[in-house]
Amino acid sequence: MFETLNSVLQSYQLKPIKEYQSEQEAHENKPCVVFFTLGKDRVSLLLATSKILPKYAFIVPDPTWIKVAQSSEKSVLYLLEGIGINEFGQCFHAKFEQPKKITFICNFFTEDSLDDDELIHQDKAKKFQLYESLTDCPMSSGIELEQYTNDKLHTRLLAAAKNVSIPQTMAFCFSLEKYSHHPVNSKLMLIPLSRDIFIDEIREYLTAFPADKFVIKPSGTRWMGSKLVSIESKDNLDRAVENFKKCLDALQDNDCLLVDEFIDSSITDNSKLGARLRVYVTRRPNNVVETSGIICSLGYVDKGIGGLTSDSFSIDYLCTLLQITSDHKNQLIDEIKRLGEAVLESIIAYETQCLTHIPKNKQTDFIGLDVFLNNHNGILEPFLIEVNDQDCIGSLQFYEIQHAPSRTNTLDKWVETMLYRSYQYMLLGKSVLMIGCGHYLNLNVFEANKTDINIILIDSDSKHFVQPHSTHFSTFVLTTIPKTLRML
Repeated sequence: MFETLNSVLQSYQLKPIKEYQSEQEAHENKPCVVFFTLGKDRVSLLLATSKILPKYAFIVPDPTWIKVAQSSEKSVLYLLEGIGINEFGQCFHAKFEQPKKITFICNFFTEDSLDDDELIHQDKAKKFQLYESLTDCPMSSGIELEQYTNDKLHTRLLAAAKNVSIPQTMAFCFSLEKYSHHPVNSKLMLIPLSRDIFIDEIREYLTAFPADKFVIKPSGTRWMGSKLVSIESKDNLDRAVENFKKCLDALQDNDCLLVDEFIDSSITDNSKLGARLRVYVTRRPNNVVETSGIICSLGYVDKGIGGLTSDSFSIDYLCTLLQITSDHKNQLIDEIKRLGEAVLESIIAYETQCLTHIPKNKQTDFIGLDVFLNNHNGILEPFLIEVNDQDCIGSLQFYEIQHAPSRTNTLDKWVETMLYRSYQYMLLGKSVLMIGCGHYLNLNVFEANKTDINIILIDSDSKHFVQPHSTHFSTFVLTTIPKTLRML
């Protein structure tokens, strides 16, 4: 069962999974972060959690490792067994005599996320998706949100509204209703699509497209990587029309077909290789966003986003390779970071304003952007090509394995967000007693309390500024400290 996972651990220069003979006890005052996944592409995430809170994050490859218990209106999920990593980097498989209450979930095991060779696991994916619907514990993303985050057209519309550079685009959609909330943008044209579209109509659209070289590709949650992606030219419209029709025939009713301006990412003039970036962006507490990492790959310019070579490297190495000055490098990195943060900010704003029907325990905490660098008169300009949900970390693991035993800190901020949301969940229904409410600098602590926590405040000032933020406020003047309070 652990053979594939052990091979990844070996690539990281780590020891194979250790079977614990004795069952571990659960700790109610500690979080329990769980990743529903087959495991082979999530070792990087497990290692990141082990740096911050070892032995309290687990890979769960099988739904039988989870127990469901009813609690009031919602069910509570408990962990019966899991695969974790301790503070010494030892991966272990543990079973728990007392099941651990799960405080945070990342579900990488959805039906849409399965590759063609993983479809035998479809029943497991359905079970994990059922668990999503049962619990109210915090989640990063979720089956409802991935319908939006992995929609190339949706995220491109959001990014364009934030003045992020995108390719000129024609988007053909069976239904435009999903995109009715998005602002109109001059670089993106929405066109109603019918399955009965005539060949001559397709040719007319492609002929009228502003760019002579363009990319045809599907958009939807199933269409990641380079599936059905083709790079076309007006010099061979017959082939372009044929590939347009082939892509159209494979679409479901909620998918779209995109015709993109070809972005030349060649690292030098006439080079067959282009610079492709994966930019990772994290949602921090209070909706603060931060670009947490950038890795680079070389890709063949005549192939789609998935047409990569086997090499990956840092942005610093790329700038050295291209002989970019230090000032230009810093300017480029700042521009890429701002691009990433603008995209995630737009996603958060859309979720908050338009996706109110999605359970509030689910939110987009982590994304990976595919960015091409276009060399324009010696200046590198980043173009957003695609947005990927949390399932994007496989490329980071590939990078870390190539550069083992060195590891990045790209996922650390995401792990901190997991823990922050875990502790908020653990505090639900609890009471906090504060004696002496402090200075105005503490106001943000009380304003940030948007959870179901009872805050009991005791202060000698009956008009203290924090009074409106408390569940119960009392005025109490202490001349001596009672024994019961000294025991708190």
